Amino acid sequence: MTDKEKQLQAKEFDPGWNDPPLFSFESREAHSRQCKSATLNKRVVFPSSSSVGKQQAENKSDGDRAVLTSSSAPPKLPVGGPPKVALVVLPSVSTVQDQESGDNVRSLDVLHKNFDDVLYQVYSQEENKEVEEIKKRLAVMENMWKDGKFNTLVKGNLLKLSLALKEDRLEDSECLQRNLMVDHSNVCSLWMAAVRKLIYSKKESITH
Repeated sequence: MTDKEKQLQAKEFDPGWNDPPLFSFESREAHSRQCKSATLNKRVVFPSSSSVGKQQAENKSDGDRAVLTSSSAPPKLPVGGPPKVALVVLPSVSTVQDQESGDNVRSLDVLHKNFDDVLYQVYSQEENKEVEEIKKRLAVMENMWKDGKFNTLVKGNLLKLSLALKEDRLEDSECLQRNLMVDHSNVCSLWMAAVRKLIYSKKESITH
């Protein structure tokens, strides 16, 4: 075979760009043998339900132990110790009573001075039966005050009345005197005549 014939034979077997690929019989046989040798009936082992339940129980018990350990541990105190609570000291009953008693005495002193000033404004230093009768009834009023016969309203109105009479506010004095007699006649009837006499005498002294 000449070189030209060899070239022609090689050209005849040279595949073109659109020729199908060539298959090798030997490579096909080797591939089929390899596929046959693979084990196709191998079973996949799944975990049984008992082993899964056991694992879950172990995980749960571990979690419970962790919770018990954390809850049983003593709480940590803040840095510097527990917070300080301010103590509020309330006044005792005796202290409150002493304070009320002191206020009561001071109010009575103010009342007594106001009426004494009114007596001096009206009668100066004159002493007669009329002045003695007024002082006697005012003393009854003061004793009832000390004995706790008057409530807070009566005490407040008496103080206002004595101050209004001292300052020549006669209309206010008369209004307070009437209110006391109407609303509290049971504790005011014994001495209110002295207050009425002072109001009348004060009017007389102003008009003359």
